[in-house]
Amino acid sequence: MSRSVEKRWIIRHPDYASRDAIVRELGISPFVAAILVNRGIKDPDEVSRFLSPRLAHLHEPFLMKDMEKAVDRLQKAVLNRERTVIYGDYDVDGIVSSLVVRDFLRLAGLECDIYIPDRLTEGYDLSPAAVERLAEEGYSLLVTVDCGVRASEAAERAARLGMTMIVTDHHEVGDELPPAAAVVDPMRPDCGYPFKRLAGVGVAYKLVWALARRLAGGERLPDLFRDFLLDYLSVVALGTVCDVVPLLGENRVFVHYGLRRLASFRNVGMRSLLEESGVLRRLMQGQQGITARDLAFLVGPRINAAGRLGEAETGLELFSTTDASAARRIAARLGELNTRRQKLESEILQQARDLVAAGGEPPPAIVLASPDWHQGVLGIVASRLVNEFYRPTFLGCVEGDTVRGSARSIEGFDIVASLTRCSDLLERYGGHAGAAGFSLKADRLEEFAERLREDAAASFSRNPKLLEPAVFVESELPFDAIDDGLLAEMDKLAPFGHEHPKPLFFAGNVEVVGEPRLVGAGNRHLVMHLKRDGRTFRAIAFNQGEKVRELRRFMNVLFTPRLESYNGMTGIQLEIHGLRAGG
Repeated sequence: MSRSVEKRWIIRHPDYASRDAIVRELGISPFVAAILVNRGIKDPDEVSRFLSPRLAHLHEPFLMKDMEKAVDRLQKAVLNRERTVIYGDYDVDGIVSSLVVRDFLRLAGLECDIYIPDRLTEGYDLSPAAVERLAEEGYSLLVTVDCGVRASEAAERAARLGMTMIVTDHHEVGDELPPAAAVVDPMRPDCGYPFKRLAGVGVAYKLVWALARRLAGGERLPDLFRDFLLDYLSVVALGTVCDVVPLLGENRVFVHYGLRRLASFRNVGMRSLLEESGVLRRLMQGQQGITARDLAFLVGPRINAAGRLGEAETGLELFSTTDASAARRIAARLGELNTRRQKLESEILQQARDLVAAGGEPPPAIVLASPDWHQGVLGIVASRLVNEFYRPTFLGCVEGDTVRGSARSIEGFDIVASLTRCSDLLERYGGHAGAAGFSLKADRLEEFAERLREDAAASFSRNPKLLEPAVFVESELPFDAIDDGLLAEMDKLAPFGHEHPKPLFFAGNVEVVGEPRLVGAGNRHLVMHLKRDGRTFRAIAFNQGEKVRELRRFMNVLFTPRLESYNGMTGIQLEIHGLRAGG
């Protein structure tokens, strides 16, 4: 049985002067203006850019440190038809990053290949062993995407073997940069690029955009290059959403335009994947367009499942084939792998829950490992444990004398910084503040676990509020303010995602009218009608069926209003995210 950590409800109070200025100048709802101000978007001009993203809002790619060097070297490779290999990661971001760079280089006349490491046998990032294999196969230029910024040993090996290396990455850098011809990463401390939070595919896209301009001799691109850059916004959107980077700044522009182009992207693999995941069927039925949520929960997990289970090449094969029947077969295989991934995840999650429960109160950091766990799904399981126990979580798979694992964190606790403080025990590690991978020798696991728990305990001792999870609410929203006009304005805030979630509103002492009903498989969902301010709305609380026992006549609710089709009619429905007894 899963548990959930009770979260504080914190109603934001925006800068009312900024909110009112936006309302006056742009004529938008004060509730939508409050959302924007709460998210740091206060200037009316900035609001206009946010509500109406344009490709012209993308930054100049040559502002990125080492971009000139990378493009110089790639131009030389194109002119000399040099043997080139793209080295990517095995997740969605890594695969589509590889695709963007390979396909553009081929369009420019350079035949090149992609190498995706096996997650289970090679692990994350570029390894010296992989460099040696690629050098033996005759490659003279290696371009990393979505990895490589911490691969100093591999870069040194490449240099000794006479192989030139270009690193493109978006992860946090280590103490020193790898010795490469160019290291293109907006997270470099010495990189003045205006937007730091790109996904790997965003960096890869900037690379080929810069190269297109160099090959064209200026900013005006031939139709061939221009059409490529527009078409491939679709895969940039896919990688950006699935890598869970903030859907703000340039990422918002990429996803806004990429979602529009996905259904028409001229790639039979993408179309087959949209069909297999059910997204295309919904589009053909005339329902809403493709959303960021579709990519995050329907499309992306199928590609990630292949990488997690040691078949990353299957995802790459899908996007590389030009045969429609082969694409359908591969997409079906990805669906099967995703089902298997879900089963493995469920089994490991329950085992991990039992281990945590056996220790009584959860420790400052959850550190668990087992030889029976599949390393490919540990990141997902760690995320689920963080949600349930609200502790930084490190899960490992013991393989002989090595432990390979994944870590996920809570808000405010930098998991890479914690791993860095234990780096003397680690073989490899890397990632972001909230998610990371690591490996170490099995005989160091016990000391590693103890050090992590001590490190987390020290952090929480300094700042106890880190262990007090909260859900932030945009504002109170009276029911008589909810109408089609408000929902139309809220639609302009999309796409929603990481650090830009769908808005949550609060309403207090809402009356529950009529008889609540449980619906869905296993009575998982709760349907009711809620009344306040003279208005009554149908409401649904997904996966909260057990809350029916807690219902009183008057409740406090957290909700998001949305348009919903029900019994052949379209109307406003409230999606309930929190229920507590009213006063």
